Amino acid sequence: FFFQAEDGIRDYKVTGVQTCALPICNISRLYGKVKYIIVDSPIILGPIYKSKYNNSSEYPSNLYDVTFDYFIFKLFKKYDNFNILLTRNDQIYDKNGRFQNLEESKEIDKEIKNNLIIHDIPFVEFNVNNNTYIDIYEYMISNNI
Repeated sequence: FFFQAEDGIRDYKVTGVQTCALPICNISRLYGKVKYIIVDSPIILGPIYKSKYNNSSEYPSNLYDVTFDYFIFKLFKKYDNFNILLTRNDQIYDKNGRFQNLEESKEIDKEIKNNLIIHDIPFVEFNVNNNTYIDIYEYMISNNI
């Protein structure tokens, strides 16, 4: 197993390209060498953050266009993915280290789900609670993933 921690994704200075480049680099480095690569920040988040923050100085508009999104989704679909969408639990939201507040985070959650649907990317949804990891594990075992 390989698990990629956030690698600064919560840092407000990280741009969409960096957000995508870190997982791409780690996946490319490990693909074919390990059975599973688990990332908590998939490359498909780059286009979401790009569209959300494109007018800020960290996301200069001239660097991003439709080809960026196309590249990211095409690359993402090359891999055999099992996609998990976690349904946020408002009661345990931790604002420490986050760039977005709870409401902004919930908006991004909606954008993530919408992008998965629009790009025909299959996913399984799990509610966040104290047993989420067990629920995911049991789902994966029962579905031979």
